[in-house]
Amino acid sequence: MKIRRVELADFDAIATLTNKAFGSTSEAEIIARLRRDNDDAGAWVAEQNSKIMGHIQLYKIDLEGQSVIGLGPICVHPDSQNKGIGKALVKHAIKALKAQDIYPLLFVLGHETYYPRFGFSSALGAKFEAPWSGPSFMALALRPAHSQCGRLIFPKAFG
Repeated sequence: MKIRRVELADFDAIATLTNKAFGSTSEAEIIARLRRDNDDAGAWVAEQNSKIMGHIQLYKIDLEGQSVIGLGPICVHPDSQNKGIGKALVKHAIKALKAQDIYPLLFVLGHETYYPRFGFSSALGAKFEAPWSGPSFMALALRPAHSQCGRLIFPKAFG
C-alpha cells in the first residue's frame, strides 16, 4: 500500500469511494465544498495496485482567531475495511501535521473506541465549544496551543 497526497485527477475516484463507503453522497459533498471554499488543509489517499482504496481529509477550523485542524471524512473501500488502511491514513495525517509544526490541535468526530488509540481524547474535546459534544468529539494536542478551551468555528461545508 502506498499513501500519497491527493491530486486533482483523484477527485472523481475519491467521490465514488466516499459514496460507496458511506452509502450516501453527503460526505463527498462535504469534501468538495471544503476544496471549493479553500478550507481544505490536506488530503491523502491509500493506493493498492494503482487503485484508491482509502482517503483522509483534513480541514481548517477557527479557534478564536487561531487555526486548528479537523480530521474527516475518512473512508476505506468496503471490501478493504479492517485491514489497516484507515489506521495507516490516520497515522500518516498526524505525522504530517506534527512535521509541519503549524497547528496545535486536531479534532475529530468519530468512533469513541477507535480514535483514542491515536491519542485523541474526548476529555480534551469537551473543553471546546463546538456543534458536537460527547465521547465521539475528541481532540489531539499536536503541540502547545495558545488556547486550551474556546469556541470552534467549523467550515460552512459542515452546515
